[in-house]
Amino acid sequence: EILTLGVPEVKRLLEVASAPEHRALLGWLSLALFAGVRPQEIARSQRQSLNLEEGIFKVIAKAAKTSQTRVIELHPTAVAWLKHWERDAGPNVAFVVKGHRERWDRLRQEAGLADNWVHDVLRHSFASMHYAAFQNASQLRALMGHSQNENTLFSHYRAVQTVAGTTLTKLMAEEFWSLHPEQDRISPRKGR
Repeated sequence: EILTLGVPEVKRLLEVASAPEHRALLGWLSLALFAGVRPQEIARSQRQSLNLEEGIFKVIAKAAKTSQTRVIELHPTAVAWLKHWERDAGPNVAFVVKGHRERWDRLRQEAGLADNWVHDVLRHSFASMHYAAFQNASQLRALMGHSQNENTLFSHYRAVQTVAGTTLTKLMAEEFWSLHPEQDRISPRKGR
C-alpha cells in the first residue's frame, strides 16, 4: 500500500529543512514534495530548468525517467518554498549539493522521520495530496509524467494512508497546500 506523509510530518520536515544548516536541501525537497519531481530527475536537472517568474520547472528528456520532456506548472506553495530557498542559497546553487545523501539522512533524523521513512514518500505525498485537494486526474498525470492510459494514479493515490496511520482527506490536503514559509517558521497561509 502507498503511504504518504501527513501534515504534521511535512511541517517537521520543512521546519528542519528551513534551519541554516539544512537550507541548501530546501530546493530539492520543495521540488520533490510540492511538484512531485523524482529525485533522480532533480539530480539530473540544471538550474535553468527552474523559472520562478513563470512558475515552471522543466524536466528535459535527458533527465526524465520516461525520456520525455515535461513542463511542470508549479503550485504557488512550491513557488513560495523555492523562492525561500533561492533567497538564501542564491540563484546559482545546484539542486543537489555536495554530501547530499548524508545531509538528507541527517535532516530526516533531526525531523524524527528517519526510522520509518518510506521509499518515494515525497512523490507519493505530492500525488496523493494533489489528487485529494484538486481531483484532477489528467492534470496530475501530466505533472507526474504518467501516460493517459497508465493506471498508476487510480491504483495508488486514492484512499491513501499516512505514515501515522490516518486516512488522507481533502481537508488534510488543503492544509498541505496552504503551508508557506514565513520568517523561517511554517505556517498555514490565510485564504487561497
